[in-house]
Amino acid sequence: MGRCAGRFAGYPPPERCQRAHRRAGRHRRRALARSRPDHVNLLVFDGVSVELLAEQPALHSNANGFHDLMLGLHEGLFAGPLLRALYVLSGLLGAAMITTGLVLWAVKRRQRIEKAREAPHLGLRLVEKLNVATIIGLPVAIAAYFWANRLLPLELVNRAD
Repeated sequence: MGRCAGRFAGYPPPERCQRAHRRAGRHRRRALARSRPDHVNLLVFDGVSVELLAEQPALHSNANGFHDLMLGLHEGLFAGPLLRALYVLSGLLGAAMITTGLVLWAVKRRQRIEKAREAPHLGLRLVEKLNVATIIGLPVAIAAYFWANRLLPLELVNRAD
């Protein structure tokens, strides 16, 4: 219970806290359960003897259920490692399909203009440069973001934000 617990709040009178409230059971929401996710129960302990005084069941709401469902679907928590790898591969293949479509469209348009023996117009040159900037710049920007995040000290306030 100590490792998975989320919040801990004591109410300290002048000497020692008399009661402590602890939320337990969510395990960082790592289960889009095949049935339902874990919910958070409120446990009330005596602050001095650490005796369990009360346990209040978690409040269930449609909003929390919908949030847990969307989070589980987004993170692929319902799938095993092989299916998750297939999702990553299909996402990369979709990105590659868009990339090749951008390049092929620009090449075909350039061939059509060269066949007509015209000078490439500003729009085509702009599209070609934007394609290169997008195809190369986006992965570089993502890599720079992750690298910069590694440089931030762990003790930094609001680092996760």
